Amino acid sequence: MARVDDTGGNGYIVDNNVGSVFRTKINSAFAATNSLNSGSGDPSITTAYQPHIDTSSNLLKIRNGANNGFVTLGNISQENLGLIPKLSGATSARSGSPTNGDFRYNTDFNSFEGYFGSAWATLGNKPAFAARPSAVQAIANTTFTLVSNNTEIFDSGGAYNNSTYKFTVPTNGAGKYVIGGQVSLDDLQDADAIQMSFYLNDAQQTSYAKVSRAFCPGADLITTVHAQVILDLAAGNTVAQYVEHNEGNNQNTVTNETWFYGFKLSGVS
Repeated sequence: MARVDDTGGNGYIVDNNVGSVFRTKINSAFAATNSLNSGSGDPSITTAYQPHIDTSSNLLKIRNGANNGFVTLGNISQENLGLIPKLSGATSARSGSPTNGDFRYNTDFNSFEGYFGSAWATLGNKPAFAARPSAVQAIANTTFTLVSNNTEIFDSGGAYNNSTYKFTVPTNGAGKYVIGGQVSLDDLQDADAIQMSFYLNDAQQTSYAKVSRAFCPGADLITTVHAQVILDLAAGNTVAQYVEHNEGNNQNTVTNETWFYGFKLSGVS
């Protein structure tokens, strides 16, 4: 490591002098340049945009344009100078040989993702959605009916369809998802039941998450059922919310008490 001083000239300025002093000054300047002005602490002789390495902290710094301070660029003892490289692109542009700790921005999902446990995982619980109906819907007696959640509250991955009322797991979006919702029906009678079910690929679940139910405690009351489950979903799977009741006649949903939502769990494979 080397830094220039005032011997034979101020800093990199070489004064007229006898040969030996002139040569010493030239060699000092070349040595400082060759070692990137490295030394303990910041150099006392500075100029705008002058780089140097502070050997006491291993920090690579550069002088600012006003020549009144140094800007830290990174730590030379750490990989990538201790900085996170800016990587972004589609899912197809992921590294073919990822390692635990890799981090990037996925332009397909508009979210950050990291590689750990032999798989890529989206950070921030995406994709995610929430939807609700914009009007009352008549629900037939003892028939599971698709709930018309046609108004998106949010849809971070663009995977919810407010015409089919279904969430579709996007390409490379497989994983464990929290799926939940609530439905309220008006004017049920004492001991009538309301039942809600999440359908996977247009089929009712056969065991886990098959049905959640609630019973009306009196006459002519609004009755509400709600549930939240975790489903292991593959790319292309669809999930939808269905409801039924046994009141005997068609009963209407309560618009502001009905909704459907879901999000992918981060860090779970």
